Amino acid sequence: MILSTHKALARMGKITLCGRFATGLLIFLSSCSTPMRIRDNVHDRLHALEGLGKHEIEVEVRGNDVALEGYVSSFDDKERVVSAVKGASGVDEIIDNLTVTGERAGLRENAVVRAIHDQIKAKLTNTSYSIDVIQKDGTVYLRGETQSESDKKAAQEAAQHVAGDLKIINEIRVRTESISDSQITQNVLGALQSEQAPGLEGVSLSTIEGVVHVKGAVKNHREIDRILSIALMVPGVKSVRSDVKISGNQP
Repeated sequence: MILSTHKALARMGKITLCGRFATGLLIFLSSCSTPMRIRDNVHDRLHALEGLGKHEIEVEVRGNDVALEGYVSSFDDKERVVSAVKGASGVDEIIDNLTVTGERAGLRENAVVRAIHDQIKAKLTNTSYSIDVIQKDGTVYLRGETQSESDKKAAQEAAQHVAGDLKIINEIRVRTESISDSQITQNVLGALQSEQAPGLEGVSLSTIEGVVHVKGAVKNHREIDRILSIALMVPGVKSVRSDVKISGNQP
């Protein structure tokens, strides 16, 4: 008689049978959830939230998963909404597409920036650097100077560790140490000797404010081009000025 009544109600759409006989009794599992029931449960949980700021939330049920679209006015409100939906009966997973708008979002941005600064400071302990962290429109910008490429990379890794899914744009410059003119001259000469530049014995070098001056005479234009191209590749050289003449008859 009990089973017949449940079947009749089920045919009328008033209940869902999700049970079986156990020790002669019908066990009705009310936990079996339909998308409509899950949606109602979620709405009930959201309506029970008090003190939410300005918001607009759309709920879409996909099987036993719930997608949240729209916006809330703070990260705290977002966490409360997601937590409430997680507690709704029948919900397995949450697809959180909520965005945060309003003044309180800026407070969270400042917290992220401070955390990135602290992480970079902990990472770059034995080096000198000057790095600014700017967060804008979901993107973190790193700007400033470090002493090396490895420090630049370490700063980005530190920022990514804190920023999570935020996009990182690394605009940090690697600082070039100041080199004296006399040291540049020695470095250029060493590079020319190492490359066995032809015609080197016929030229002299001098450097003024990073500009290398080459004077003398060589056999042909190829020797001039070779000397100048090697000099330009030496670190610290801003430019090369040539006052080299052709002394030989070879092309």
